[in-house]
Amino acid sequence: MIDYSKLPHHEVACIDMKSFYASIEAVDMGLDPLTSLLAVVGDKNRPGSVVLASSPALKKQFGIRTGNRLYEIPSDPRIQIVNARIGLYLDTSMTITKLLNQYVPTEAISTYSVDESWITLDGTERYTGQRAKPYNVSRLKKMFGLWYRLQRLRYGSVHAQLSPCQDLQVH
Repeated sequence: MIDYSKLPHHEVACIDMKSFYASIEAVDMGLDPLTSLLAVVGDKNRPGSVVLASSPALKKQFGIRTGNRLYEIPSDPRIQIVNARIGLYLDTSMTITKLLNQYVPTEAISTYSVDESWITLDGTERYTGQRAKPYNVSRLKKMFGLWYRLQRLRYGSVHAQLSPCQDLQVH
């Protein structure tokens, strides 16, 4: 068994955007990313096209997930199917990273993927005079209309979890 108390101590926040591609498309269309029925595909004119992202409601109500094929999506007028716009997703990801950079220095941000970043919180007081607070990322919802999950990690295990738009109090 690992004795985590003997390992270096770091506080790390993991930010994972919820159904990132589908959420961006929903917001762009003026829809609620959590309740809209939306799939992002590689090419909606090809029945075998791969579903690159689906909204939480589409996953829940129809079981359509990343990796499904376009022909597996039921013919339902409530379902929106859109072509992927990778450039838009990358631009949004970069804008989010710039927002995070308002709270922590660049070297404290580790971008894991287009929709997930790890932020080292300890040591950030050297730059701003106080330690970065994970709840500052609640601005993501306000600025982009996007939902996320944030976890604050200690010693490699989950210390606390933040639900969308709720503050995580750092003790």
